[in-house]
Amino acid sequence: MSDTVSSVLLKILRKHGIRHIFGLPAAQLGLVMDGAGKDPWFTYMTTRHEEAAGHMAHAVAKTTDSMAACFGTVGPGCTNMVPGVAAAWADNIPLLALTPDNQSWLIEPNRD
Repeated sequence: MSDTVSSVLLKILRKHGIRHIFGLPAAQLGLVMDGAGKDPWFTYMTTRHEEAAGHMAHAVAKTTDSMAACFGTVGPGCTNMVPGVAAAWADNIPLLALTPDNQSWLIEPNRD
């Protein structure tokens, strides 16, 4: 059986000791979030805003001395994560910020 992109990403996160993942549901990240939610290694928390995901990943990394990850949706979602990521950067705290992208053939004015 072949690995999916989401299962490979989760294996990489596990390999690097990332246990805490925060984010807002997005269609492009749905399989990753579903896999993280079903895997007992990960603590996945859905947030109500991408900024909260960035701040939560920063706080967990700062208090547990281990890297955390945050997810944002396409476009303004990743922009909303900037305050949390900037706070982590200012504190010299490592965190992983992941954002998806739309396929180029879907980015057309007549396709929403």
